[in-house]
Amino acid sequence: MCDEFPCLSPTTALREWQQLPVGTLEDVIEARHYARLKALHDAATTPAAHEALPRSGLMDLVKVITYERAAAEIEARANGNS
Repeated sequence: MCDEFPCLSPTTALREWQQLPVGTLEDVIEARHYARLKALHDAATTPAAHEALPRSGLMDLVKVITYERAAAEIEARANGNS
């Protein structure tokens, strides 16, 4: 947790974690990891760069969501919906 929030001391981080509803901090950390992986994915502009992306279940989710959104956009444009 201290790696994710270096501005907090370990004692403060523990206290903050204990005051939050169960799972909240874990959700925040997962969202931050997703955002980092999404940024890496978006910055990968060549096939070689895509091959070099980290392999994880969360990266798989980034790819699925990215490709599903792109497909929905393409379909909307094909149907005349901008």
